[in-house]
Amino acid sequence: MKKLTEELAKEAGFVFWDEHEIGEGIDWSCDYTKSLEDFVELIVAECVDAVEQSDTHHAATSFTVTIAQASKVKAIKSIKDRFYD
Repeated sequence: MKKLTEELAKEAGFVFWDEHEIGEGIDWSCDYTKSLEDFVELIVAECVDAVEQSDTHHAATSFTVTIAQASKVKAIKSIKDRFYD
């Protein structure tokens, strides 16, 4: 699991075994109903942040800058629509 994914899962409330006789990873004996919702919110926030931080300076004209910015807005809406009602 990537470090960021593990950090977000822990922030959302998932419990991890560090080094246990049954292995390492998430303790799946817990109720993660709320944690899963929190985890999705954190993942979506990370995705939106990645889109917002993406470089649009490669655009050569004000028209292409506008297109790039509109694409960012559309991408963010698409990400949120996939995960939220």
